[in-house]
Amino acid sequence: MLCRQVMKHFHIEKPWNQTGYCETERLVQFREDVISAIIHGHLIAILGPVGVGKTMMVSRLQDQIRAERKIIVARSFSTCRESRK
Repeated sequence: MLCRQVMKHFHIEKPWNQTGYCETERLVQFREDVISAIIHGHLIAILGPVGVGKTMMVSRLQDQIRAERKIIVARSFSTCRESRK
């Protein structure tokens, strides 16, 4: 959370958690490239540091693929946990 003084100094109008998703032209092209690769049967891995928007991108990809109805999107509810002994 940003304090009022920091927001005023940097001319920030909204707190980060209220800014929403900002999609650049580069991200739009990336999403289209990933969808094309998926449609052609390629295995896709989206990697990056914490906080760069990987989960948001996957969510938007799933929404777009569902809307286009070209392929079926399935969600896995299973998780893998490594047992430590």
